[in-house]
Amino acid sequence: MGFRCSTPFLALAVLFASATAVMAETTPKAAQTEGRKPAGRAARAAKRQAPANVKLVDINGASKAELLTLPSIDAALADKIIAGRPYGSKSHLLTRNVLPGVNYDAVKARVVARQPFADAAKNAEVIAKAKKKN
Repeated sequence: MGFRCSTPFLALAVLFASATAVMAETTPKAAQTEGRKPAGRAARAAKRQAPANVKLVDINGASKAELLTLPSIDAALADKIIAGRPYGSKSHLLTRNVLPGVNYDAVKARVVARQPFADAAKNAEVIAKAKKKN
């Protein structure tokens, strides 16, 4: 007499066991051996970092001359960056349509948006007032 699966519970248990075995074969270590890097906080941070020999430019306080040292930034874009200050983050260059996507991609690793106050609420208030003014 052969084995017979009469309950759906037993069938689900067998299915779960086989799925677990497949998942166990795909570990981060296995991903590394296949040439892929595991995604994680450290990998994303390394991707965001500017090259070691590049000085970061503060978009909230840089002069026009400093902004012109950035790749793909000309005089008109530098003026536009200065006119849109203050920025809460460097991504505001893109979300406020200050820079086109191509220009933003070229400078995002080289810029920061330092905040003038240690108090985050005060910074938000200053940025909100500046948005109303524009």
